[in-house]
Amino acid sequence: MSFFSNTEMQSQVSWNSHTPSPPPGYDEMSSDDDDLRAFQARNNAYIPISPTDSVDDGLERHATVTAHTDYSSITSATNQSIPITDTSDDTPPTHASEKTKLSSKSFRRALFSTWWWWWEIGATILCIICIGLVIGVLQMTEDKPIELWPYAILPNSLISVLTTVAKAAMLIPIASCLSQAKWYHFQRQPHALDHLQLYDDASRGPWGSFLLLCSWRLKAVGTWGLAFVTLVAMGIEPSVQQILEPRTRQAPLANATVEIGRADNYTSKAIWSGSFQGYGGSRDPNPHTLELQTAFANGLVGSAPDTIFHCPEPATQCTWRQFRTLAVCANYRNVTNEVKKTQMNSTRYNEMHNYEFPEGSNVTMSVIGSASGRTLFHSVGSMRNDSRFEGYILNGIGQENATDASNTRQVFFSIGINWCLRTYSKVIASPAGIKEAPYTTEPLSLYEFSYSDVIVGPGMYRYQSYQAGSTPTLYNISTSLSNGLWIFIDELLSRELHTPLTSAEQYDSDTKFAEFLYYADMANVTKNLEETLTNQIRSSSQGDNEEALMFPGQAFYQETYWYVTWAWITVPIVEVFLTLLLLVISILATWNQPLFRSSALALLFHGLQDNDLDMQLPYTRDDPDSLERLARSVYVELKENETGVLKFVRAVKNDVV
Repeated sequence: MSFFSNTEMQSQVSWNSHTPSPPPGYDEMSSDDDDLRAFQARNNAYIPISPTDSVDDGLERHATVTAHTDYSSITSATNQSIPITDTSDDTPPTHASEKTKLSSKSFRRALFSTWWWWWEIGATILCIICIGLVIGVLQMTEDKPIELWPYAILPNSLISVLTTVAKAAMLIPIASCLSQAKWYHFQRQPHALDHLQLYDDASRGPWGSFLLLCSWRLKAVGTWGLAFVTLVAMGIEPSVQQILEPRTRQAPLANATVEIGRADNYTSKAIWSGSFQGYGGSRDPNPHTLELQTAFANGLVGSAPDTIFHCPEPATQCTWRQFRTLAVCANYRNVTNEVKKTQMNSTRYNEMHNYEFPEGSNVTMSVIGSASGRTLFHSVGSMRNDSRFEGYILNGIGQENATDASNTRQVFFSIGINWCLRTYSKVIASPAGIKEAPYTTEPLSLYEFSYSDVIVGPGMYRYQSYQAGSTPTLYNISTSLSNGLWIFIDELLSRELHTPLTSAEQYDSDTKFAEFLYYADMANVTKNLEETLTNQIRSSSQGDNEEALMFPGQAFYQETYWYVTWAWITVPIVEVFLTLLLLVISILATWNQPLFRSSALALLFHGLQDNDLDMQLPYTRDDPDSLERLARSVYVELKENETGVLKFVRAVKNDVV
């Protein structure tokens, strides 16, 4: 294993302390005593520089030796051939203790030099600061409305700038660590020379890192980690773009009047009487009767008036919490199988039948044409026979699928109408209308007579009090209305229709109700009847109730806010953590190693020293592929040569572990 492998790191390469051998050419001058003494003097002046020494250390030591060396003696010895004696007290540091002391001194200087790891450490700190600022911006904007952002640059743009700076700073230590790893890779043991190219390409960007990961020739976990971080760095920008996004939500709108109609009491504007307890009749003449009849007729045909509510713009939604209101409940039943038929007096031209309904009045109708024509539809209303639950029952006989003469059949129906209490769990509306209004109903039973006088307009009114089982609240309905409403409904819905129409039916405006009911779906008519009367009770200005109330609600508007997906921030955070971890490991692993990193000068000064390889180069084509094939068969090791200088030295393949 190589750089960052699990194999225990070997001790640092020690530089040789022997005096360098004479350069080539001095063998021929060995007989010349003068030249020999001059060469020995120059050897005394030569101080080998350790690989861990800085250039300043070498210059300082060279200056020290120069100061204590008598070069005039060397010159005179050369010219006059006289013995030379070195009178200097200082000698070059050749033993191990002095070299260790010198290496420590060089390392301490390196800590305060710009070529140590300071740029990489600074870039890592800058990267951490940028990611910290990104987190701060996210916390500042999370769940905040977009319009509250106080700066000209938007959060997404600011995060993009910080992320770009962080990524650029992150790649500085990664590239340096990969560059330094190649020196350690060869200094630790011999390897194929093409590994040098793999390391160099990996330090230049993602493509080289990808090729390094695909090459199983490098068994270096740490190097793989550096290459992996380089590749994953490409995903920082896409992941950061997913963190912050604008979304919309419903936000409370202040200073908006939001109301919906409800009622606890019901005093009708159309059905009222000035007599005490209504003894003088259910109602007096007034201009509102036609308004109620028109609203009633429109509701039956499917144009029931909407519930009165206020949801003003710029609100996009209004809501109301649970509330209760006085209402009218109507229930439709098909009682065809429950009706008992009895034949009455019949003639050849007229056959009368009496139909007994489960509840309410019976209906008598001719089934064979008579002088007045054959009966198509007949309905009869009556008061509910219950002392506690007041109401109205409409029994009738009509035709199912009346518009299709070939598929029509007789149907018997019963519609029950009574006072009830509606409980709305939650109402949701927009300025255009009500969207949701789920409710439950509960019948109201007669509580007791109330003799409290309430002055309303010119008359004095009495109330009937009603109560539901779920609440102790009393709901009051004027005495004239408690019976007068059912009479009003009976006058409109108790109808008989013949074919052909009689003379009276042709000119009776109320006959139009009979014609509509004959062709209508009575189940839908019942629902429309219930909604129409309930909405009339819940409104004063557009309805029939003088005592209707308005229930307050809450308005909301469509607010655009910043939504943060925190899961995406893990990618840059993990990248920064791995970068910091790998930088620390790189510093520790190369603690006393020469820091050449990506230096081209280092490759020139410490290049390959191999005469045999020089002989092969002329036969190699001058292209990268040929050089790479040659490099795969050449194994080298970075170590000191015979002169004490670090060089890539040719190694035997069998020496590779």
